[in-house]
Amino acid sequence: MRFTVVVSSVGGQGGLTLSRIIARAAAEADYKVVVGETLGMSQRFGSVQSYVRFGDAVYSPLPLEPADLILGLEPLEALRAAALADRRTTVLTSAEPVDTQTTQVGLEKYPSLEWIVGELQRRAGKVLLIRPFEASRRRFGTGIQANMILLGASASLQLLPLSLELLEDAVRAVLGGRSSQAIQALRLGFNGAENLVREPGRAKNNL
Repeated sequence: MRFTVVVSSVGGQGGLTLSRIIARAAAEADYKVVVGETLGMSQRFGSVQSYVRFGDAVYSPLPLEPADLILGLEPLEALRAAALADRRTTVLTSAEPVDTQTTQVGLEKYPSLEWIVGELQRRAGKVLLIRPFEASRRRFGTGIQANMILLGASASLQLLPLSLELLEDAVRAVLGGRSSQAIQALRLGFNGAENLVREPGRAKNNL
């Protein structure tokens, strides 16, 4: 068994933390784990992609085959990661865009969510949308736990072959004394996935 997760985000969203928690949980499940990271500049909202590969026999930290799962904390970044997708890939991505400096000053135009979703559907087997930052702000007053909500939802929907218990233990190991609220957010995503996650249609009025 080999499983490849790509975590796609912009700097400051917690993508690296998310990938390290997945890697720790996979190691605790007695899988061999390799991790690779491509870092942008967080202060400029640069692209950040992490690759977590685990299974019975994995060697390269970079995927040599299409990803099984893309977890996107930003929709356009999820689309960038879809270069590693094929029809077996599931994409679970935030539907909450983050403007870059170039779009903020009008040098570039951020594409519509409709277009991004259509491109993702063209490249991946299944696309699911979630609004983890909105859910985090409602529960905790800040969007800081969006990554944990996304992770919990992915486990609940069985997109990620790791149990909630393993993920909770990994959160404690990675975050230490900062783990309490993160575990609450993980459980929020796990228990609320049915209400938080939706599969978009292909027509504009279904988005």
